[in-house]
Amino acid sequence: MHGLVSARRLLGTLYCAVLRTYAIYTIAVGVGIFAPVFVLWVARTTPIGASPVVGAVSVVLALAFTSGLLASFLPRHWISTTALVSLPIAVLGSVMFLALASRGATYYIWLFVGMGSFASSAIAAFFSATVVLRLAQSKRAFEIGR
Repeated sequence: MHGLVSARRLLGTLYCAVLRTYAIYTIAVGVGIFAPVFVLWVARTTPIGASPVVGAVSVVLALAFTSGLLASFLPRHWISTTALVSLPIAVLGSVMFLALASRGATYYIWLFVGMGSFASSAIAAFFSATVVLRLAQSKRAFEIGR
């Protein structure tokens, strides 16, 4: 009887872990899809003559924070969550920069948003995952030493 209760508890824990993983990937995809839409909306509604740097920096920092947060929940999958969060905006930024450069205008802000988001998200996720994994490792070492 004790083995059956233990097996059910294990299946319940495994089910929760799979559900949590799917939820985090869904959030990452949602943020990844929403970010380019938001950036295009900001670019369209910014008044003529206004500097788009504030919007660009806020997008880069928001995606870095989001990647770091999601990586803290799935530290062993930080590369895939970072790619889901920041790859769509990196592609949009690169495409917009190349499209405008072919017309004779170079808007480096698109390149900054695209590549900056990708790089900052990767850095934030890496450090977040490293911290979480080291804390888990030190906790295990402390419990073993007890």
